[in-house]
Amino acid sequence: TETITNTETFSAYDTDTITQTFEDTETITTSDTVTQILTETITETVISSEDELHNISFDNTASSVTTNVVITLDISGSMTQNSEGVDRIALAKDALTNMINSYDDQGTVNVKLVTFNADGTVLTNQDGEVWMSADEALAVVSSLTNGGYTNYEDAVLATYDGYTEPTADQTVAYFISDGVPTTENIEGYDSRYTEGRDAEAGWLDSTYQTGWDNFVDTYVDSLHVVALGDGISDTSYLDILAGAGDTDTKVVTDSTELNAVIQETAQTKTVTGNILDNVHDADGNLTVNSIEIGGVSYTSSDMPLTTTEGGVLNINFTTGEFTYSANSNNFTSDVTESFKVNVSDVDGDTTEFNVYINVDVDDGNTYSPDIDLKVYSEAATVTTTETYAETMTATATDGSTVETTYSIDASNVTDANSGFTVKALNSDGSLSSVSTITGTDHDGFGVSGLTKPENGGDNPGAEEEISFDNNTGTSETLVVETAGD
Repeated sequence: TETITNTETFSAYDTDTITQTFEDTETITTSDTVTQILTETITETVISSEDELHNISFDNTASSVTTNVVITLDISGSMTQNSEGVDRIALAKDALTNMINSYDDQGTVNVKLVTFNADGTVLTNQDGEVWMSADEALAVVSSLTNGGYTNYEDAVLATYDGYTEPTADQTVAYFISDGVPTTENIEGYDSRYTEGRDAEAGWLDSTYQTGWDNFVDTYVDSLHVVALGDGISDTSYLDILAGAGDTDTKVVTDSTELNAVIQETAQTKTVTGNILDNVHDADGNLTVNSIEIGGVSYTSSDMPLTTTEGGVLNINFTTGEFTYSANSNNFTSDVTESFKVNVSDVDGDTTEFNVYINVDVDDGNTYSPDIDLKVYSEAATVTTTETYAETMTATATDGSTVETTYSIDASNVTDANSGFTVKALNSDGSLSSVSTITGTDHDGFGVSGLTKPENGGDNPGAEEEISFDNNTGTSETLVVETAGD
């Protein structure tokens, strides 16, 4: 309910030509809904992106690679006493020796070796240094012996606790075991008598899983978890460890094949990156919608995937982090792998860009194809004008006021949809009509009524003006009212 408290009245004492701006003050006793038309001009930068290029070379004459190798090796009793009747620790020594030599052939190798049975132990060189050269690591590997239970918790703890590493081109990690855990670090009392021996069920408590996951996520470019031996039927704990690197457990049922499996991983090279780093001038958080390879679209549910060339691509669609791994055995000639990325921001604006990986095989020639990369330039801007209606509900107590300003002239004085009404009154108070004057340098409006003396009247002004009646001493008037409920 609105009560009009301000009625504007114009008389002959005002200027002859009336173009008035006035305020309508309303007292709101309940609530009032107001709809107004707003125009907004928006200037924003346009989301953009750039392409990315990586190189993998298996040509040792073309490049030298420094590799950090982290080995976590099971040396429990079953590594010699098992259903296969195979000395698995001897096979592991041979496989690790060949693997270390393979990485050493590619450039420089730094080795951290952790062994575990009931306890995890970080082995060192003669100077007590954790990171060993190829020759130092080979000497330590050759002296390994085995025995005891299997404790995965202490194995991963010894691997990641206080971990630091030397600068390198890549870090690869191996976790090799021939069985399920049989003991654990004891934290709390086991009141359930379920699998495990402490307060948390299972042989690999969540604290150790988190520590391992963080270690792999922060440092490891390529993770290899190997289950060794024909007696392994449950790889669930190894699968948990492999999951940290978004990979699967490699099950080697014939222990004599361990060397071939490990050697194949040593011929694998990996590039990593974050595809969201390629996007610029986005509004808010980014979403990776899809990637495209060879015209086929893939989403997060398809990760990891094997490319047509044999590479393995894994993308985290939430963080943008990706890895691409190539094994030299899968490539017979130089090739460029690529995938297109579709990204959007919170406003729904999208951009696309390409990630290229050049794979250079060992043929003595450096592979350097001419690729036309899209690069980032100065951000473009776009300006748009939006017009929209906005409805507001104002609630006030008695006595509060809302002010609205109207501008009235000859063009809108008789407009029925203007939100106001202008009434013309004769000098005696009777209703007259509003007059207008247009097409002059003094356009305006007034009251049609009193005439000039030469026309038989007693009005000193023009008939279209608001005039004063000399006979009665009163004036014609204009009354402006706003429309209320």
